[in-house]
Amino acid sequence: MIATAVSIVFLWICFAVVTAIAGSSRGRAPALWALLGLLFGPFALVAALVLPRKLGHTHVACPACAEPVLRAATICRYCGSKLAGIVGPSAADRELTAAITKRAERWALAIVGGIALAAFIIAAS
Repeated sequence: MIATAVSIVFLWICFAVVTAIAGSSRGRAPALWALLGLLFGPFALVAALVLPRKLGHTHVACPACAEPVLRAATICRYCGSKLAGIVGPSAADRELTAAITKRAERWALAIVGGIALAAFIIAAS
């Protein structure tokens, strides 16, 4: 009985660590995603993996393949297209991207919350 409880706690801690890593790799706050991973386990991990990547101030999207490349790059490392003249997204593009990302985060958290609530209700019955 105690070994089972310890195994479950260890598994949830592993979910927290992996979720934090997945969230961090997508430009999100790792501490927040670690907490979500600790609370919701595999559901938070799925949500972290589904979220789109956030481009930081150092990267822009390649116009040919949409992969993130360094702002100072002259050639895309993924598709080889020339990136001359790319300064980065305009303020309107950044606002639109932020709005879309925030909406995606809300949907992902709502889905994780719904799944967790459903699992809790099923487990309680």
